[in-house]
Amino acid sequence: MRKKEKELVYNWSGERLETFIINQVSLEHLHRYAFALNFVKGKRILDIACGEGYGVKLLSQYATHITGVDIDENSIKKAIHKYESPNISFKLGSATEIPIPDNSIDVVVSFETLEHLAEHDQMMKEIKRVLSPSGLLIMSTPDKLNYSDKNESKNPFHIKELYENEFRLLINNHFKTSSFFKQQSSYSSVLFGGKACTLNVFEGNFNEIKSNIDFAPLYIVALASDKIELTDINHLSIFRGLPSYQDTVKQAEKDVINTITYKVGHFILAPLKALMSIIKKIFSTSK
Repeated sequence: MRKKEKELVYNWSGERLETFIINQVSLEHLHRYAFALNFVKGKRILDIACGEGYGVKLLSQYATHITGVDIDENSIKKAIHKYESPNISFKLGSATEIPIPDNSIDVVVSFETLEHLAEHDQMMKEIKRVLSPSGLLIMSTPDKLNYSDKNESKNPFHIKELYENEFRLLINNHFKTSSFFKQQSSYSSVLFGGKACTLNVFEGNFNEIKSNIDFAPLYIVALASDKIELTDINHLSIFRGLPSYQDTVKQAEKDVINTITYKVGHFILAPLKALMSIIKKIFSTSK
């Protein structure tokens, strides 16, 4: 790993997604930007809380001009250095005081930003201010019920999460029309078909997202009958395999822990682990 890349990893706070990270979260973010590609062609775009700018880079390939805004000065410096293009600009600023002129933006993109601040109405007012009268907002935020409550977890970087009905109310209080979609990561199987059923398939990375990829299905499922009308059936379904995969991983971990080799190794290393724990506490209290 080069020195520059080492510094980038070392300075990472864990709050913002950066391009050295490839995991479930990165796929979720890339999918949201892939979705946004349908609405940004030839438009003036604003990406609020753009981080180090990979999303700005992806959307810039389709937009007339795109501006990335982030409150973190270090992220903006990285973005300016990393993504130089005539139709890209980056500015230091917050979501509640956006450094953009009134009615100057066609599409505002704001992914996983809302939950990082408490002033939601102020942010929405700022978005409405910079948007043109016919402008579009594309925004995502975690559903508190499924993201935090059901998982019994709390993201330390989140200040105010919303339940789905609260998010819908916030959007509808500031915009006359709206449409809502749901996203979930899944190790899964996809089954689809029918004349009116289309499946948009994307692939890519932090540099480029490609759409309309040949899905190349491995199997064909048939419905047939002499009596039942089947010509108008449209179907799109996903079978989630992630829960069973996670169960398998957990069971494998248990199997390893129960082996003689693991137990002997744990017994041998136990005194060293205890000593390291004591040393760590001494150093932490002396700071």
